[in-house]
Parts: sequence; structure tokens; C-alpha cells
Amino acid sequence: MAVPTETEPHFHQRKKKMKGGDARYLQHEKLRHERSGSEYSRKPRVVGIYAYQLNEHDDWKWDNNIRLPHYVFITERIDPYLLSHTSQTLRRIRSHDYYPDNTSLSEVMRNYKLAIAGSNSDIKSEDPLNFLMLLSKSRDALNDIRYGSEDYEEAMATPLEDENCEAAPKNAQWMLHSFPTCNFLHENDWVTSVRTSKTKILGNGYWRDVWPVLDSEPSSLLRQKKVALKTIRYEHDYTERNFHRHVRDAIVSERLTSSPLVTSIYAFCGNSGYFEFATGGSLANLLEQHYVAKMNAESNKKLGRSHVENDDDNKVLDQHTKLSLAYQVAAGLADFHDADAMRDKNGEIISAAMVHADITLDQYINVGGVYKLNDFNRCRFMRQYRSSAESGGDGKPCGFQVDNNPAKNRSPEEYAYTVETEKIDIYSMGNIFYSILTDMDPWEETIEKKAQEAVMRGERPYVPLAIKASKDFVDTALRKMMW
Repeated sequence: MAVPTETEPHFHQRKKKMKGGDARYLQHEKLRHERSGSEYSRKPRVVGIYAYQLNEHDDWKWDNNIRLPHYVFITERIDPYLLSHTSQTLRRIRSHDYYPDNTSLSEVMRNYKLAIAGSNSDIKSEDPLNFLMLLSKSRDALNDIRYGSEDYEEAMATPLEDENCEAAPKNAQWMLHSFPTCNFLHENDWVTSVRTSKTKILGNGYWRDVWPVLDSEPSSLLRQKKVALKTIRYEHDYTERNFHRHVRDAIVSERLTSSPLVTSIYAFCGNSGYFEFATGGSLANLLEQHYVAKMNAESNKKLGRSHVENDDDNKVLDQHTKLSLAYQVAAGLADFHDADAMRDKNGEIISAAMVHADITLDQYINVGGVYKLNDFNRCRFMRQYRSSAESGGDGKPCGFQVDNNPAKNRSPEEYAYTVETEKIDIYSMGNIFYSILTDMDPWEETIEKKAQEAVMRGERPYVPLAIKASKDFVDTALRKMMW
């Protein structure tokens, strides 16, 4: 499998650029290269922030013996086995990671940072256990985990290409390469911002925490422009699989830069990145406010209090707004599916190149009054069958499978765990239209398992008779869009 890479200048090329005053540094680098056994390596500056409520007896302390308030900050070098395909990344350490026998946590942290070797894009088989200061008992235990654990195997990234399918030639370059911009993330002093409460957690998705931070660009600082910093949540392990999901998120965001209906990305490094800041919450937040306001209005009407002014009155969505929201949802997904789409020999689109695989109300966020599609860490890439490579165009589209498909908003093929394509996004988009049209969530009165079984039988969620029979232009349009 080819993997996303970030290239660096060869060690000997860097040697030519050095001046006489760098002799000591050069000697140090040469010695480190000889010890690591790699052709060249580097020691990147890597910083991580993780939300973590410290217990009273935890012994996590900063270098100056000041106890960390609420968060853990970690700087270390790279694990070459998991991260051989990137030069810099964020990596979280937990107290149970590589824990030597009869050693305190503070010693583990110090030794671990000294022991992990640098890496580069050319190394494919470095073993991190060779660089750790462990007793044989601990090393054997870690080997048992590596070679005998299903969890370890499941933590590895799913290859893009296999014996049956490969990336279409026109898409292979961008699908297989990423472009980390770690310096942009390091320009901001996260440690000071968090310690002084200038930056606090804004919220989180399943995989990452979201922090509002000021853009470090000088003109933006004058305007107090915020960007959204996303970092992996403390509860998730650093694995190659998790790293790759955030690489895909960055790759897709970069490919969709031109779309005004997809959030912009400004930088990414490892599991973290800077993204466009959402000022108005998600589409799910908006509809929830609408549901509540509508119920309150109906309740007041029944109680004869319809004349009473209420702050909720402005939160009830009119039909024109509903249609506009549905359009923004559809247009954003259309931009996503059309980008680098696969085509036949006549130039006609036959498949999307990218599949979001998690289209929900929460994935559309309000940026300056426009609801934009975001969050591509569950994204999958469409490929071509190797056997169709000579058929012209981009070949025959090759689908994929996702191993975990929860909730009640997905397609039949997802719940049946069969081959999936971009059509799963269209099905899930229909559920968004359902919510906009009916003021309800699909299958909201049905337990998850029963709802999934109903979807696989081809059944549809309940639609009130009044909406089915409505002649209203917007209701009619949304029904057609939904079905």
C-alpha cells in the first residue's frame, strides 16, 4: 500500500546547506542517524493538548512542578512504526502506554521522550519497541499485544488499494498523499492560551474536541478572527487507523477548497487541524430550536395565549427558510460528490470520487449564515476495479465497506454491511429532508435495532397524513426530494 507522505530533503542535501558553525550539530545528527539505523531522521517539535480532569492523587506535573489545570500538554518525538509516512504529528501518551517494570510515571514520561527515534517518509519497517528502554518482560508483553491481539490488528489503517481495486490514475496522486502544515499550528501558543483561559473547549464530535483560537495571521489578530482547532479526544487511542481518518479529512477538505458550501481548512498536523469557525451552530441545533418553538406556540394556542409575545416566535422556521436549508444541504453534497468525480470514456460522471459516509444534520454548520458541509473523518475514496483499467475513462467504480454503522439515519446497504457507494450519502440526505419537512427525526419512536431492520426491509419512517396530502409548494418539493 502506498501511504500519505510528506517529503524532506535528504540528509546529505541538508549537509551541503550547513555552514561551518554547524559542525557540532552535524556531528550530533550523524551519531543519531547511526544509532537509529535509518538513512536520515529528524527531531520535530510536536505539541498535543488533551482535555483531562486531573484527580487529586494524579502525579501529572509540569516541568516546574506546577500541577496542570484540567489539561495535559505533551511534546515528544515520533513513533516510527506508526508514523513512518509523515514527518510531524501529534501523539497522545497515556499512563499505560509502554509502561516499564517498577518505574514511576514521571520516569516513564522522561524516558519515553528520550527513547522514541525520529523518522521519515522512506522508512517502512522501523520497530518502535527497539527504541524503548524496557525490561525483557515488558517487551515480550508488548510483542504479545502486537502479534496476538485483534484490537491491534483493527487499529491499523485500511489500505486504499488491494488485489481487486486501485485508485483511478487521475485521482491516485491526491488520494495517496497529504500535505501537513505543522508550523501553522505551532505558531499559536496553546499552552498559555489554555492556562490563562483564553481558549476553552467549545464542544466535540465523536473523534475530536473543538477549541476556538485566534488566527495567528497578523491582520486577523487585529480583527480578532477565530479559527476552529480540532484535536483528538483524550478517550481515543492514537492508532494508525485514527491517524488516517484525520489525514483523509484534511485531504478532502483541501480538494473542496473552491466550494462555498464546504468548510475551509487552514492547516493540519497529525490528528489536529485548523478549520473555518462556525459562528451559528449546526443545522441540528437550528431544527431543535424550531421544534421547541413550534411546540410552545401550539401549546399557547390551545391554552388561549396565542396573543402573548414569546422569544420563541422568531425561531419557528417558515416554509421559504425550510426550502433554502434543503437547497444548501443538497448543493453542499453535490459539490462534494462532483469534485474529481469518476467519468466514463465519454466524459460522463459515473461515480463520485469521495463518499462522506456520515451525512447528518450535525455535519452542516452555520458559517456566516450559510450551512456548510464539514467533518470528513469517516470519508471513503471510490476506486476502480483493476480489471477495468483498460476500458477507458476512469474504469468501473469499486465500492467499499465500513465495519461500524450505528444510528437510525443510514441506508439499507450500510445496515446489511454490503458494498457501499456514494448512494449511501443520498439516502442519508433524504433523512435530513424528512426532518426539515416533518419537524421530526426519522424513526424517533422506534428503537435503533428495530429501525435498522425496517430500513433493510425497505420501509420508510412515518409521515403525518396532513403532510402527505399537503398541496403547499415547499411540502410538495421536499416530498419529491425525500422520495
